[in-house]
Amino acid sequence: YDSGTSTGEWNNIGDNLNLGENTVTPNTTTFARKSLNLFNINLSQFLDESGHNYFPTTNYANLSLKYYYFIPFKVRIHKNMPVPVLVLVPGLNGDGEELASRSAFKDFASKEGFVIIAPTFIEDVQNWDDQTSYQYPKAWSGKALNDIITNISQLKNLHISTLYMLGMSAGAQFVSRYSLLYPNYVTACAINAAGGSDDVPRYQATKFYYAIGTKDEKERQNVENTFYKQAS
Repeated sequence: YDSGTSTGEWNNIGDNLNLGENTVTPNTTTFARKSLNLFNINLSQFLDESGHNYFPTTNYANLSLKYYYFIPFKVRIHKNMPVPVLVLVPGLNGDGEELASRSAFKDFASKEGFVIIAPTFIEDVQNWDDQTSYQYPKAWSGKALNDIITNISQLKNLHISTLYMLGMSAGAQFVSRYSLLYPNYVTACAINAAGGSDDVPRYQATKFYYAIGTKDEKERQNVENTFYKQAS
């Protein structure tokens, strides 16, 4: 069975069935489904599940916030086990489903037993300057993500344990601030080209990975090198 598809295709279940003197070439998918149904087996549990829902918020630009989810069959057949969530937040006005549908993320989730949740935040122009747009989770978007996680866990009977987060650009701003706002929820986060950050009131000595391209702007390289020297 090919678990990498959402619909599933049964393979290698006898190209031919010998019934007395007659040889029958069956539709293998139909044959497999009918055969397993004889044993009252729920076939859908062996499939990855993905889709999108909408969740209401108080923000005028995101009154119906779309989010995408992906639940690998490895998680679906062990629903009583705690499951981590990979939260993916794209750049400004980016589509969460487009980002989360990339094979690299799905392959990782399937292998490691992660659920993927990816919201599609819409730019909030009116509140950009007063720091209440979605990049600032303290305003409304942080609660919205919490509500989405609660919603999907109830809908799909999941026992969510912790969050791993990745953000791109404006999404990286959201992820970095959310991680500071809810440190008990987040195990790790990856910040990619945030373009903005908040001062941290206190630091805890820890190791982490950071990278900058060798062809990036010299000024940015100097900032990173200075930071590295101070942290070493």
